[in-house]
Amino acid sequence: MTTETTKKVTQSSSSSTFQKIFLLVVVLGVLFFAKQSLFSSSEDVATKVTVEREVKAEPIKVDPTIKAKVYEDSSSKMKVAKVAKELADQHAKEYASDYHIVFILTNIDKHPNLKDKAALALTSIFEHAQFEKDEVFHTHFVCDPKSREYIEKFVQEHVHDPGFVLKIHFIAMEKVAKVVNTQLPNIGEIFGQTHDYYKDAFFYMSLFLHELMPLSVHRVVQLDLDVKLLTNIRDLWHEFDYFDHNTMLSLAYDNQPVYKTLLWKYRRDNPSTSFGWHKGKGFPGYNSGVTLVHLDHIRLSEDYRSYLSEDAITKLIEKYSFKGHLGDQDFYTLLGHARPEFFHTLPCEWNRQLCQWWRTHGGYSEEVFNKYYNCDEETKIYHGNCNTPIPED
Repeated sequence: MTTETTKKVTQSSSSSTFQKIFLLVVVLGVLFFAKQSLFSSSEDVATKVTVEREVKAEPIKVDPTIKAKVYEDSSSKMKVAKVAKELADQHAKEYASDYHIVFILTNIDKHPNLKDKAALALTSIFEHAQFEKDEVFHTHFVCDPKSREYIEKFVQEHVHDPGFVLKIHFIAMEKVAKVVNTQLPNIGEIFGQTHDYYKDAFFYMSLFLHELMPLSVHRVVQLDLDVKLLTNIRDLWHEFDYFDHNTMLSLAYDNQPVYKTLLWKYRRDNPSTSFGWHKGKGFPGYNSGVTLVHLDHIRLSEDYRSYLSEDAITKLIEKYSFKGHLGDQDFYTLLGHARPEFFHTLPCEWNRQLCQWWRTHGGYSEEVFNKYYNCDEETKIYHGNCNTPIPED
């Protein structure tokens, strides 16, 4: 907060509401600068391509008249919430030309095949990406040191001048683990994880992107590493146009009857439920390979954030007699059924999942399986989940 802005805060002892608003703005500023320490990096790589030492952004610029407004509402809490939203809206406009995506790339030394997946994903993105001259494309990587070395080398060798402003950022894996494990230390056990692969904290990272990312980041797209873009990634941001103030996330339906199987007990006890059925007959559950997250909406929604606790998640799991193994998408699937207003369903062409494991497992007929699997739209993102090969053309 600038000195000029501070001077304009009303000091009258008769206005406790203004004092609360002032404190709110201070807290926002502190959080903004504190979150910068999550990011580390090295020197510039090439023309228009910057590997950031930290995510740099101008401090939040506050319209001094905002804090002097007197609302008719009797509740001070509501007044503060309105001011917070106005600040968020104003700040979002200042960064409207920033596009942010997030990848997770760890243990590349133990799993060399991750190099091929990363190379395919990044090559396809930069091959098709187009941005205006005043726009900035930010690519964030959650990495361990070895994986970061690979990304830096890849950028140096393959992304010389993409034709737009590109900034590469890194988030230390330890930072993600600290946030997730502090908030939900037993999240794997709560969901009944039996697969060691899905016990790592980063499988729940998307639940806390609103805390991990700087306040200058308002919307972000998290992508699994096993994807291939066939179109301009900038077009994916048009899906945010369908969000209203209650919409927090957008995910595509899972293309297999996985949740119809995992919810067998709930479905047995609730024979009339549509939960687990394919599109057109019910709610099949979500796949988190492509996840659009409106960070500001989450930051401003106490209602949504109230579900990000062990108690709340435990209640969801008990309500649906659920035991899962797929990380964050298990949470989004349960919450998507309980609170559908929080979600926008991403069209299947933006997450064309290729895995067909359930075609030969679970005893489903070809007809039933295809009602989950088929996508009639032209593919924009291939998702090679369960290590399924991605078409070359």
